Amino acid sequence: MKIILKETIENLGRAGNVVDVKDGFARNYLIPKKLAVKATEGNIKHIEIIKKKGVEKEAKDRAHAMAQAEILNNLILTISKKVGEEGKLFGSVTERDIFEKIQEETEIAIDKRRIILKESFRYIGEYVVDIRLYPEVEAHVKIRIVDETGKEWLELEPWRKEMEEEKVEEKKEVEEKEEVKKEED
Repeated sequence: MKIILKETIENLGRAGNVVDVKDGFARNYLIPKKLAVKATEGNIKHIEIIKKKGVEKEAKDRAHAMAQAEILNNLILTISKKVGEEGKLFGSVTERDIFEKIQEETEIAIDKRRIILKESFRYIGEYVVDIRLYPEVEAHVKIRIVDETGKEWLELEPWRKEMEEEKVEEKKEVEEKEEVKKEED
């Protein structure tokens, strides 16, 4: 089904674009949520108006996202968790934990699906989390995970360095295997 987008939708198109989508997606989601209209002759004439509004809204949304990114980039969140031996957490820090802490500290409304965790955080320490606020606008929030009992884990630093060195060595081994494989091909 050909439709005209009324708003910019990530991975689909910009406001005012005529796109071809599956009938069910258009009938059950896009049209009822007023994100799109059917591409009829009358509606196609209104594309220019929709595009103009879409460009204005996109500029406003982008500016808002950039302002939020500036706030989030300067933010350091401290999350307290139960910790076992060697600073290992019981469980892990999830997108939900980070989302709730951002809400609590800044009252910035973001979608928790926009929080990008490259790996699960299973140890105390400092990490950086990426948050995609808008296409091509990302924030980098510093997360500090601490023991909820307040115990200091200063003796962990040498242990953590050893763990990071092991990861680097594993990565080098994988790269060397890939090079050998390429040479064999």
